[in-house]
Amino acid sequence: KFLLSATKYKRHITHIQAFVITTGDLLHGSSIIRDLVASYARIGDISHARKLFDQLPERSVSLYNSMVVAYSRGNKPDEVLRLYDQMICERVQPDSSTFTMTIKACLSGMVLEKGEAVWTKAVECGYEDDIYVCS
Repeated sequence: KFLLSATKYKRHITHIQAFVITTGDLLHGSSIIRDLVASYARIGDISHARKLFDQLPERSVSLYNSMVVAYSRGNKPDEVLRLYDQMICERVQPDSSTFTMTIKACLSGMVLEKGEAVWTKAVECGYEDDIYVCS
């Protein structure tokens, strides 16, 4: 994890990914997967992050959030909303971070009806008093 967070070069991240693949950890739900996706996204290689994300058979909320953060930073609210919808379809339970970033994407994209639907889901999940979701 330290190596991934410390590097800003794609080739270093790619070497770490290759090592993870050769040791067999890539498809076993390891947090390293989330860290790889987040690292590619952090250096601005959202397409590589998304490719890795899409190859995984199961995705956790933290993995989804890594991609949502990447698209938020890249000012791509439509992609944030697509990921949110995919997450719901796959029955992955959104958390406070997911709702916060998705509601902001709705505001940025001026899709207020979608924002209301996301807010309703946040309330259903018990986040109506969450300081970040409410802000």
